[in-house]
Amino acid sequence: MRCLLFFLAFSATLQETARAEPPRQIEAFATVGVSRLAGDEGSEGNGASFGGAVTIPFAARWAVDMQALTTGANNYANYNVRYTFLSPAIQYRRGDENAYWFIAGGPGLAAERTSGSYQLQEPGGTLTVSFERSDNKLTLHWRTGAVFRPTGRLLIRGEFFWVSRYVLPTVGAAVSVGYRFGR
Repeated sequence: MRCLLFFLAFSATLQETARAEPPRQIEAFATVGVSRLAGDEGSEGNGASFGGAVTIPFAARWAVDMQALTTGANNYANYNVRYTFLSPAIQYRRGDENAYWFIAGGPGLAAERTSGSYQLQEPGGTLTVSFERSDNKLTLHWRTGAVFRPTGRLLIRGEFFWVSRYVLPTVGAAVSVGYRFGR
């Protein structure tokens, strides 16, 4: 009998959740996280990620999520790399005003800036050669996570992201503090 009561209560909760809709207000987030950067020759190291996102709903469970993140790594001597990802995405959301999960994806842009130096052996001695290179490429990105509203208009967002540009993807996790505009 207890199992039947539990099943009925659980079923009613699921039906209420299915009817609930995510918020229709614009949300803005400030983001901090960590990433493992990938380049054309494999992993380029780990680094902190900073940026932000804006979520603009356009239908009951759909939104446009514009995210910008920058990540730098200098895990190798005399070699630094910084990626800036611009990731507009179509976002599918399920939940209500207090909490919802999402999955988002789409095409994006990665701006890469690499700098460093190396030693070149010359007949008269050693020569230090410095270099700096910039490159912009199209990407395909995905992210998933959840947004919680602890109080009022304050939001907390946790997410995992994946950016495909090379054979190995750049992956990371981030936490954001946000604000919900509107009524």
